[in-house]
Amino acid sequence: MEERILSTVTEEGQITIPVKIRNQYNITPGDKLVYLTDDAENIKIKVVKQTSIDDVFGRFKVESVLPFEEEREKALESFSKKQRIDQEGDI
Repeated sequence: MEERILSTVTEEGQITIPVKIRNQYNITPGDKLVYLTDDAENIKIKVVKQTSIDDVFGRFKVESVLPFEEEREKALESFSKKQRIDQEGDI
């Protein structure tokens, strides 16, 4: 069943998401709302949850752990190589 819940747009273009909707869809501070529109003037709202470092911690496989200085050296070498390739493409 379709339920109608009303929000008012302020002079600044802001709305308050009703508590019932926030609770039902677990909308919390930091979440984003995406507005999907169509030619029939319909608007659908999709919630995009905020992702924190805690949400992704441990999800990436690390083959080996290098000491900081060694990791830094590898990053600089990779960056330098990319710059050389980019510069050669400009010639």
